[in-house]
Amino acid sequence: MLLASYAFAAPEVGGESPLASFLPDPTIVARLQPTIDRLESESFAEREAATRELASLPSLPAFIRELAASEKRPETRHRLRKISEDFSIRVENDRLNAILRKIADSGTKGEYDRLTQVIARKVWSPAQTTVESAARATVTEADIPELKRHLTSESPAIRRVAAAALGGLPGGESTDMLVTLLQDRDPNVALRAATELGNRKDNRSLDALVRLLDSPAFHIRHFANLALRGLSGRDFGFDPGADPSVRAVAGAQWKEWAASKEAGIAGKPLGEMPIILFSGGDLGGWEPHLGNEPMETCKAWEASEGELICKGRRFIDPGDLWSAGRYEHYVLTLDYKADAKDGDSGIGLLLTEQGERAERGPQYLEVQLLPDNGGDIYQIGGIAIKAGGKPVDFQCPRIADPKDVAGNWHRLKLIVRNGTVTVEINGLTVNRTSEGPRGPGRIVLRNEGSPFAFRNLMLQPLPDPPAE
Repeated sequence: MLLASYAFAAPEVGGESPLASFLPDPTIVARLQPTIDRLESESFAEREAATRELASLPSLPAFIRELAASEKRPETRHRLRKISEDFSIRVENDRLNAILRKIADSGTKGEYDRLTQVIARKVWSPAQTTVESAARATVTEADIPELKRHLTSESPAIRRVAAAALGGLPGGESTDMLVTLLQDRDPNVALRAATELGNRKDNRSLDALVRLLDSPAFHIRHFANLALRGLSGRDFGFDPGADPSVRAVAGAQWKEWAASKEAGIAGKPLGEMPIILFSGGDLGGWEPHLGNEPMETCKAWEASEGELICKGRRFIDPGDLWSAGRYEHYVLTLDYKADAKDGDSGIGLLLTEQGERAERGPQYLEVQLLPDNGGDIYQIGGIAIKAGGKPVDFQCPRIADPKDVAGNWHRLKLIVRNGTVTVEINGLTVNRTSEGPRGPGRIVLRNEGSPFAFRNLMLQPLPDPPAE
C-alpha cells in the first residue's frame, strides 16, 4: 500500500540528514506520482480515493504544494490546491523547529547546504532565531564557497542565514564576508552581520549599528541600540519608540562617539536577536482561532501601515489570533492603542499544549488592555496561577496606574519565565503572577469586540533558568 511505503519520519541527528524529509526525494516523488495521476481519473470514486489518500499523509511533501501552483491539468490542480489549503502546516513547522533546535544543541556539522535549501523553498516558516542558531552551529569551512554565493542571493532570508553562519566560523575570510554584508540593502541582514562582527570585537560593526539607528523599522532601531549599549558600555538615552526628532538627539550623540578616538568595543558579546512577531505587512506567524478551534479564514484582523488591527466586529467577524510559535522564557514588548474608552482587548500568555486542548476552551492568563484598567489579570478557562502568593480567583486588579488613557499609544512589556509573569505598562510595573503553567506556550491577541491596534511586536528569548 502507498502509505505503508512512504517514509515520513525525519532521520535522527547523527544518521542520514535530519532535514532530508523536507527536500525533494526522487523515490518519494515516484511513489506518489501514480496517486497524483489518479486525481485526473474519469472515475469520480477513483479521484475521491486518491484525494483521501494524499490528504491522509502524515506530512505533505513540499513538491505537492508546488504542484498545486504549477499543475496544468485542471482537476488535478484543483484537488492539490484543496489538499494544500486544508493540510495544517503547523505540525510540519513544529517538527522543523525541533530538528533545527537539535542541530543547534548538538552542534551537528554539515547541514548548512540542506538548511538553506529548506529555507529557499518558502514552504515553512521556522523561527528565525532557531534557523540562525542551527546555521551557526552546523556550518564548516567547507561551506565557504556556498556562503560566497549566498552573499549575493536574491533572497534576504538566505543572506541573513549566511551572516549568522559566518559567525560560526573562525576569523579571516569569514570576517571579510561579514564586512561586505554590513552594506547589505536589507537592514535585517546588515544588523545580523554587525552583530556577528561585534561579537568578534571588530570596531567596523559600530558605524553600521549607528547607521541602523535611523532605520524606519522599530525592531532594527531597538536591537541596534541594545547592541551599541552592550558593546560600548555607554548609554546616550536613545529611545527606539520615540518621535524621530527625539531620537535624532541621542542618535547624534552615538554618531559623534562612533567617529571619536574613544570609540571601541569593551562590552560583552551579544545574545540572541529578538523575534519579530509582526512584520508590519501581513499576518504571517499568527493563526486565527475561535475558542480552541482553528479557523480557515478570519476577517476580524488586518495589517495596515505597520499596524496589526482588530476591526472590533466580534459577533460579525469573531476570532482571536494565536502565535504560530510557542515560547517559554522571554520578554515580549509591543505598543497598543484603544480608540475609545471602552475599547477592550488583551494579551494571552502561558497557553501551553495542555491549555490548548482543555475541554472548556483554551486555558491561559489574560493581561487586560482596557483603558484605565490595563494590566489587570484574568483567568481564562480556569487556568491555575497565583498573585501575591494567593490563587487568582478569576481576576486580579493591577497594583499601579500607568496612565493608560484611550486614544494614545502605550508600551507593554511582559516578562515570562518559569510560569511567572511580570507586567509593565509605560515603564511602570503594574502586576505580577507566579506558579502558572510551565512549558512552551502560545501568545494570544484577543478580539473582544472593540477596534484595537498593535505595533512593534517583538519577543526577546531569555536563557533557560538553572534547574531547580
